[in-house]
Amino acid sequence: RSKIDAEAIVAAAPCLVRIMRPSIVVGHSRTHAATTFSGYYGFIRQIAQFRGMVERTQKGLLERVPVQLRVDADADANFVHVDTVAREAVAIAEHDRAGGVFHLTHPAPAKLGETIRTIFALLSIRDPIFVDDRSSFSWLDEQLDKRMDFYGSYIVGHKQFERTRTDASMPEPIAHAPVDAEPLGRWYLEVLAKARANLPVAR
Repeated sequence: RSKIDAEAIVAAAPCLVRIMRPSIVVGHSRTHAATTFSGYYGFIRQIAQFRGMVERTQKGLLERVPVQLRVDADADANFVHVDTVAREAVAIAEHDRAGGVFHLTHPAPAKLGETIRTIFALLSIRDPIFVDDRSSFSWLDEQLDKRMDFYGSYIVGHKQFERTRTDASMPEPIAHAPVDAEPLGRWYLEVLAKARANLPVAR
């Protein structure tokens, strides 16, 4: 809602306005590094915390028993590398003389199901079962579902982004590297491990 209201305010300004709408921004295409950890990284963090909770009470359970997750597995997971977003934004600002809305998104995104399976594999969790509703959820499935509440709009529903204006506004197309969830997720899990290692020992 805040983004919608902000766009309305900006669009009403008496000057040339370009509104850039990136999809889900992830780390650098070469180094995988990121400086903010919401979006994809927040999703990984929730799954990792869920795994930790289960491991403390029933060690190894998630390696044996698959959990159910309400996901549209064949929907797009539109991740875009931060360096590509920056290059496209600069190119549009320098070469497009018109205002308007520009989607800074990946033209060939991966699928949600594939991405989520990759995260589960990184965390040594058995492949999830993707379902359309919560009617068959076990208690364990419900605990995971509660952690996914914020991400419901990301993992349910099909979203497409119109790039016609974006592509037409750049003198030369900017290549998009494929977004590989595995090295991005592995990089972030190493960041989490280092953060935990630096925590003071509880008394």
